[in-house]
Amino acid sequence: MDSLSQLALGSAVAYVVAGKQAPRLALVAGATLGTLPDLDVMVKYVDPMQDMIRHRTWSHSWLVQTAVSPLLAWGAQRLWPQLSFARWWCLVWLCLITHSMLDAFTVYGTAVWWPLPLLNVMQGSIFIIDPLFTVPLVAAVVLAWRRHKAPPDKLKKARKWVTLGLGLSCVYLLWGLIAQQHMLGRLSQQLAQQGINAEQTLAMPMPFNSLLWRVMAIDGDTYVEGVASVLDENSTIALDAHPRHFAGASSMDDLPSFNDYKRFSHGFYRLDEVDGEAVIRDLRMGYTPYFVFQFVLAQKVADRFIGVPPRTADGPVFTLHHFGQLLSGTIKRIFNQDQPIHITPPPES
Repeated sequence: MDSLSQLALGSAVAYVVAGKQAPRLALVAGATLGTLPDLDVMVKYVDPMQDMIRHRTWSHSWLVQTAVSPLLAWGAQRLWPQLSFARWWCLVWLCLITHSMLDAFTVYGTAVWWPLPLLNVMQGSIFIIDPLFTVPLVAAVVLAWRRHKAPPDKLKKARKWVTLGLGLSCVYLLWGLIAQQHMLGRLSQQLAQQGINAEQTLAMPMPFNSLLWRVMAIDGDTYVEGVASVLDENSTIALDAHPRHFAGASSMDDLPSFNDYKRFSHGFYRLDEVDGEAVIRDLRMGYTPYFVFQFVLAQKVADRFIGVPPRTADGPVFTLHHFGQLLSGTIKRIFNQDQPIHITPPPES
């Protein structure tokens, strides 16, 4: 999730644990701990693809977070003895754990069991930025911050507001799971009607909401995608089919970088040949044919593709222009099933 959501979540969790003993200290500590795991983006690896794959790994691991929590709590208790070691430990552990838990609800994927060789957790039931999740938390935290010197009865009321904010955000996460399952059910019904035996399916919310969803299914060398709203009167989803592999892509099956990304994306990728180069694109983020993440993995030599150090591929890239069109189309499509979403290239400069 975005930094503001994680900051507010950490503050709210910390306030519930220690707001009675040290209101503002709890809020600041929670905001810091809620941001801490995402500082792994400052670590640079051998190439931009590895930077992406290794984000949300060791710093987001529940095993690592559980191991370092008592050490962080010991240091915090030495600096700020207003809270006991046990309370610091509980505060630190919960703030770190809930950060990774929230990230696991997004489609990016979070390696909560690192270093165990398990797939990252990728629920995909909430968009990376969703005001309906974040606003209750921010409002509750701001209220608690302003009442840090209030009498005990006012502080008690502030704790109730923070608890309510956490509760509303948790209910919203639950709603996202329910809406996602509803969309997957509609997708399965649509696939059955069209005689598509999908290997994998996925439903992801469109930007800033959980009413409009992008659904996708992998069927061998083809994938289909479409959009559907929970407010649709007709359960039929208009699905567009796209090629997933280019001719000759099988020569990349033994390429380590390709297999790394295939695992990272849970198989939701496409391979394109562009000017003699093999480009992998992440189907989970963006909107065909514009994707947020795409990397050059190999170059064509004779009839085979030879691996090269991965680098970020040139267009078509999902830009602010495309995002604006997608957001505008999303708002219209939520309430009108006959309203298609059009994304066009930006005007030539």
